[in-house]
Amino acid sequence: MKKFAALLMLITASTCTAKHQLTFAIDVIRHGDRTPVYALPNETYVWQLGYGELTAVGMQQEYQLGQMLRQRYVEQTHLLPEQYNSKILYVHANDINRTIMSAQSLLTGLYPPGTGPVVEDTQQPALPKQLQPIPVHTVNAKTDVIFNDYNSTCLKSVLKQYRATDSAVKARLSLLRPKLKQWQELFGTEIDYENNLIGIGDNLHVRQLKRVALPEGLNQESANTIMQAAEWAFVSKYSSPKVSKYAAYPMLEKIISYLKTATTTNTPLKYVLFSGHDNNLLALMGALEHPLKQQPRYASNLNISLFQDDNAAYSFEIHFNGKPVTLPGCDKVDCPLQRFISYVDKMKQEVAPLQQCQA
Repeated sequence: MKKFAALLMLITASTCTAKHQLTFAIDVIRHGDRTPVYALPNETYVWQLGYGELTAVGMQQEYQLGQMLRQRYVEQTHLLPEQYNSKILYVHANDINRTIMSAQSLLTGLYPPGTGPVVEDTQQPALPKQLQPIPVHTVNAKTDVIFNDYNSTCLKSVLKQYRATDSAVKARLSLLRPKLKQWQELFGTEIDYENNLIGIGDNLHVRQLKRVALPEGLNQESANTIMQAAEWAFVSKYSSPKVSKYAAYPMLEKIISYLKTATTTNTPLKYVLFSGHDNNLLALMGALEHPLKQQPRYASNLNISLFQDDNAAYSFEIHFNGKPVTLPGCDKVDCPLQRFISYVDKMKQEVAPLQQCQA
């Protein structure tokens, strides 16, 4: 909770003066702690929750993030009301259990028990402990372009075009190939750095977090090497600006649409939450020209805040896990909104040729 408190102080530093009023906010989060997404070859350990499911720890992480956001949006800046209002808040989650449940866990922190409705006639809580249900909207995962799937056919095509020619990627891959052959013998299956290496590394990483024994025949040193290689293989997918912009553009386009609406219409909507994955944050940060070197931790948060000054001028700020993100063309984190709009408009022209892919 101390980390979240520090994050809150950083994000809210610019909201302390009346001349800089928060008028709209968007948060893009990664789901919380989960079980492995993929099984190891010849897996013998039984993951009771199944694969890729949110754990109790993950629920707690998102709940604590929701508590932090309540402090900011409800108690400090009064962007949101004390009690939930369906016209003011909208939630869009990727159509997968862990992202939906992460959104629900966060929302329980944002609007905790005791803030829900009561029955008018009796003044009794409508639900036990005066719980507040909040809708989480989804679109079929196969057609939801907002959460661009890193395994999609079109993204693989873009990766092949730009990542395969990256000299740094080529150099790292040449060092990795001999190890891949060793690991193939160990696991008894072919290992491809683009796909199942990532799944194997993730499985080992989660085992380490959960104190689950390593597979027989695998020592800790080899496991560490595999995990590091797998993280590089995943993160480097977004090392090319072309790739990250292609993957992030649909969400950035939607974000700009929300910001424009907030400044040009009398909309009651004040807050939007996107609940997604590490690849979404990797793509967004790469597209904003702040590429990450590591996978974003569970319950990571990219915040976009819209402000209005006394002259009715709009500006925005971006923070990732509480740290300021300066947009190219801006000399400080607080920047005129039009700069963000122009930046994403230019990105549209860059990715348009890549969007001709037919899945």
